[in-house]
Amino acid sequence: EELASKTTDKDYVLIYYSGHGKRVNNNSYWIPVNASLNSRSSWVGIKEIENFYVASGNNLPDIKAHHLAVVADSCYFAVKGKGISSFSDIDRNLHFKTLLKNRARIVMSSGSAQRVEDHKQGSKHSTFANVILTELKNNTKYMRLREIAERVEVALSGKQIANYEPMSDWQHQGGDLVFVVPKQ
Repeated sequence: EELASKTTDKDYVLIYYSGHGKRVNNNSYWIPVNASLNSRSSWVGIKEIENFYVASGNNLPDIKAHHLAVVADSCYFAVKGKGISSFSDIDRNLHFKTLLKNRARIVMSSGSAQRVEDHKQGSKHSTFANVILTELKNNTKYMRLREIAERVEVALSGKQIANYEPMSDWQHQGGDLVFVVPKQ
């Protein structure tokens, strides 16, 4: 609600959740650090979260950001979307400008309706989080969230199925989050 009150159609928003998730009666939940594992009243329903991203009629969604990505590293994070094909890589600069110009609504998760790794042995983070952090640290110019998702998918092969999905039901229009290294 606070994020919805602060964002405009000119903002770029990345929501990153790392934590526990649970599935009960075909409903998926995030379980915040201050929530009780024994009381669903303190859990956050994925459908409730989704309500902030979905527009109704001609109205913008509650979170009005031009680009919005939800990156979830938790068990049982399952949302449904309709895939949209991406742009071809003709001229990288033009390509990235197009991605930034077009509205983006994306979900990237460490899994879908299944258990996922909590942490990689010898690390404070999961493999999912480690790959994201490594890719962002190694970025020398600019990088799409889709590129990071592809590297995550390879790193998790055989363990769990990561997900990157443009959400057309949330008014995705072919954009992507682009991480740009600031000029120094």
